[in-house]
Amino acid sequence: MPASDKQVLINGMGYLSGYTGYNIHSRNFFKALAKLYDLVTLDLRYFPDNESDHVNKINHFAASLEILNIMINYGSAMGLLGAYPGLKIGYTVWESTKIPDDWLAPLKGTDRIWIPSHWGKEVLVANGFDRDKIDVVPEGVDPGLFNPNREKIAKLTDHPAYKFLFLGKYEERKFTKELVIAFDEEFKDDEDAVLILACFNPFVEGFDIRQIVNNMGLSRPDKIYYFAPTERHEDIARLYVSCDAFVFPTRAEGWGLPIIEAMACGLPTIVTDHSGQSEFVNENNAYLLKYSLEPITEPFFLSASGDYGLWARPDIEHLKSLMRKIFEEQAGAKEFGLKASRDILRNWTWAKAAEKASKHIERLIR
Repeated sequence: MPASDKQVLINGMGYLSGYTGYNIHSRNFFKALAKLYDLVTLDLRYFPDNESDHVNKINHFAASLEILNIMINYGSAMGLLGAYPGLKIGYTVWESTKIPDDWLAPLKGTDRIWIPSHWGKEVLVANGFDRDKIDVVPEGVDPGLFNPNREKIAKLTDHPAYKFLFLGKYEERKFTKELVIAFDEEFKDDEDAVLILACFNPFVEGFDIRQIVNNMGLSRPDKIYYFAPTERHEDIARLYVSCDAFVFPTRAEGWGLPIIEAMACGLPTIVTDHSGQSEFVNENNAYLLKYSLEPITEPFFLSASGDYGLWARPDIEHLKSLMRKIFEEQAGAKEFGLKASRDILRNWTWAKAAEKASKHIERLIR
C-alpha cells in the first residue's frame, strides 16, 4: 500500500466497456490502481444517464475522504471533471505533434495532466503546456493474458508458412496499405511467407478489408490471409502466439497497445522508431523501423490554423529489409522476441503502471 496515512478515494472515470484503446486503458489501469487505493468508477459509455447518481456519491464521500479524480479520455472531454470535488487529473493519449484546438482549454483546466510517454510530454510542452504540470504514467499489458505460453490456434500453427501479423485499425495513420504492398513486393511465389491481416475500422460503414486488398492489384494476393475482428482479448492473445512475427509500421501512436501485447507474447516485432511506443521499444527489444517526419495532410481533428502537426513516414525499403531479415534469421528472431517478452512482462505491466501512478498520487496528497 502507498505510504500516505490520509484516507483517499480515487474517482476513476473512463470508457470501461468495449475493446478500443481507451477502453482497454481505462479498464486495466483502474483495476490495477484499485489494488492500491479505494476506488470507485464511472463508465462513460453510459454517460450522462449515470452521471447524477455518481456526482451525488462522490459529494457524499467528500465529507470524510480526500477525493482525487482521474479521467482517462480525450482531452476535449476533461471539462467533465469540473462537476467533482477534489484534485482533477486528466489522463490522455495523443498521436500527432499538434494538440487539437478543442483540447487546449479543458486540459489546462485540470490540476495535473498524465500522458503515457515522455515523447507525449514533450508534445504537450511544445503546444504550450506547463512542463511542471505534466506527469508520465505509462500504460501496460496484462501478463496473465498476453504471454508466450498461451494456447495457440491449430488452424494457424498447422500452416507451414512463416506468418507475419498486422493487427489494428485499417487507416492512413497505421500505414497498412503500404505494408501490404511492401510485403507483396518483397516475398516471391516460391517463398513460404504470408501476411495475416487482423484489421477493422468501426468508423467506416461497410468496411471490408478483403475488398480493399483486392483493389490494390497485388501480384501475389494469395499470400495475404485474414483474421476476423474479435472483441475477445483471449482470442487476440491466441492469435499473437500462433504467428511468427509482428509488423506495425505506424506513423504515430499515443502508446501502442497492439505493439506491447505482441511483444509480451514473444513475437519479434518490427515497429516505427517514433512517438508513444518509444517509451517501451528500443534496439534491444524490437526491430526499429527508420522514418522521416512529414506534415499530416489528412484532417482528423480540429485545427483552425490548418496545422495538423507531423507524423512519421516509415522507410518502405527498410521495412522490406527488416521483414527479410526476420524471415531469413528465424531462429535468432524467435529468441530475440522471447527476450523482448521477458523485458515487457518484467517492466511494463498494468501493475507497474499503477505503481508509477501511485508515486505521483502520493506527492499530490502529502
